[in-house]
Amino acid sequence: MKKFSLMILSISISLFLISCSEEGQTEERFLFAGEIDKIIVTGKGVNRDLGTRTIDSDAEINVIKEAMQDVAVSSKFRTFEEALFELEVIFKDDLKETIDIWYYPSAKTSVFYTDKIYYSMNVSRVPALIKLFESFK
Repeated sequence: MKKFSLMILSISISLFLISCSEEGQTEERFLFAGEIDKIIVTGKGVNRDLGTRTIDSDAEINVIKEAMQDVAVSSKFRTFEEALFELEVIFKDDLKETIDIWYYPSAKTSVFYTDKIYYSMNVSRVPALIKLFESFK
């Protein structure tokens, strides 16, 4: 009986550890809510003087979309700095989503914040995104 109890206990512990492992958990990913019609970009913080610009060309929308679509939550990034840009993403069905963006050209990294969550951008797409935003100056 004692062996049986120990075997049940060890199986229970093993199952618990498996359920708590990172491999078993699904990671929250960012996905746009629908097909994007246009993006209104407003300079914030040190970019406040840049004003507002509307992006409606597919090529420029894709630069932003490819940098942000299907990316993971950033567990490390937190800041008290004001965002560099605010995006108002307007979808074809007239839904809107507001996103704050920070980027660091020297490190070639960028993060964004929406719905109380920070996300890391697609590292391979950040240089094109920075180039697009720097062209506003």
